[in-house]
Amino acid sequence: MKRKQIEQVPPKRPEGMKGDGTRHVGAQLSGKYLILDLWKERAWVCRHVMDVETGEYGSYRPADCVWVEENLQNALCDQWLMPGENILRTAKEDREPVADALGVNWPGADIYEKISSMEYSYLRHRREMKEWRRVQRVRDLMDSVPTVGGAVYDWIAERAAGSLQYAFLRDKASGTYHCTACGGDFTQGAAGVRPKHRREISCPLCGETIVVEKVAPFRQVKTRLMLIHGLDEKRGIERHFSVTVEWKTMRTVRLTETIRCMLNKGTWSQYYCEFYYAQDGSWDNRRNPGNLRWHPCYLRESGKAWRIRHTRDGAVFFPTWHPWG
Repeated sequence: MKRKQIEQVPPKRPEGMKGDGTRHVGAQLSGKYLILDLWKERAWVCRHVMDVETGEYGSYRPADCVWVEENLQNALCDQWLMPGENILRTAKEDREPVADALGVNWPGADIYEKISSMEYSYLRHRREMKEWRRVQRVRDLMDSVPTVGGAVYDWIAERAAGSLQYAFLRDKASGTYHCTACGGDFTQGAAGVRPKHRREISCPLCGETIVVEKVAPFRQVKTRLMLIHGLDEKRGIERHFSVTVEWKTMRTVRLTETIRCMLNKGTWSQYYCEFYYAQDGSWDNRRNPGNLRWHPCYLRESGKAWRIRHTRDGAVFFPTWHPWG
């Protein structure tokens, strides 16, 4: 909105104004701008402007020579009184060109209702675009985080379960067992010993030491992991994962990332850190619908492992190390 240009337009003084406190509005068009000058007690108290193409609006206070972003209702009436032509009187010769510019062509239509509708649509669109830009910034930042490599899977599996492997009883009648180390099936006769529940034997197929499991069809171990690494020249990142090590057909490791803490380097940002929470396949730093929290976890750095714990205020204790070296 070209405010300086609008200020140069002379105020429109309505005809027949009286000093009885009645509000009168002088309406005029200046290019694509609809200008409404509010008069009270023969004094010019406010100028409300709206772009008839986009719905952008603003108000000018001549007493203070300032612009404010307020809609028609707040500018010309008050928060309890809706604007209408029975309250804000407009001369007929002013109303007709305004109605044409707004596209008001139905009988008995109130031009103020049309103005309020356009301003509401503009404000809603601006809010939607602001939220879209915020979500896009978050998406771009989260997309810059690298994918976890296979070495991390192997590292956390080693810390959580060591070299543990299982032999599950698949068929009791034939005495067939399944080895999760090699994925093969063998019989009790091939093992050369009578497998006992929760006892260790050697797999006759691969030679690995395996634990016999005759009851459960699978086994799981759950733990948590935290990674800290640099992201770019301005940021590092602290990443929290839920880890599931499962033995069924083979031993598999699943990492589910739940929380990302962006560690801002230097003074370029007003925040030392910013938290992002996983939700419905995306990330957001405005809300945490899953009520995700920190938990005791493993920290992987330089091939070493520490058990760490976050306190209630979010502080974390681990050996001194900085993600930027």
